Amino acid sequence: MIPITPTRCLRRAAAGLAVRFVHAGIEASGRPRAATRASLWCNFVEMTTRQITPSEKRTLLALFAQHWENARHIKNERLSFTNIYALVSAGILSLLHAVRGEILLEISLLVFLLAFSGIGLLTSLRLKAELEECLRCIGRIVAQTGLEEFMPVVDSRGSLTRYPKFRWLFPVFYSICTVGFLILLVFRLAGGRGP
Repeated sequence: MIPITPTRCLRRAAAGLAVRFVHAGIEASGRPRAATRASLWCNFVEMTTRQITPSEKRTLLALFAQHWENARHIKNERLSFTNIYALVSAGILSLLHAVRGEILLEISLLVFLLAFSGIGLLTSLRLKAELEECLRCIGRIVAQTGLEEFMPVVDSRGSLTRYPKFRWLFPVFYSICTVGFLILLVFRLAGGRGP
């Protein structure tokens, strides 16, 4: 017998094979058929307030997959931009040491770093909002199908809520960098020696 996993259960339900009432599907031998055993494992009919049609299940499965792929893409995009930001910032800061004495070049590089940090802050806030929307949609789909117990902790409740959400790490990082480069620019404009 093939073990029934939550993914397989969701696929069977989406195909319209697993959602049946318990009293249906008893063979002549008195043993439940495989589809009925699957419906015992993930009985969407009893878990939801209304019956979901097979076409709705297929649509929910497609939406679920799209939202997970989009959430993964957003996380990858956020990390890629942060890697690029770190490389460019490190390169420009090392270049600032090489061009000591050329005030106009130093100020223009600091203005660029300040603008680049501002763009990073706005980008990270936008990606955070998109990620939260994807996770909300995933939560609604999972709640509608009744499979909350199979999902990883996304929005934790209880003792885990005292920890900050990781989604705020990137906007905080870019905020700190923006403020730091602004302070460095003001210090340089005031006549102090830069980095």
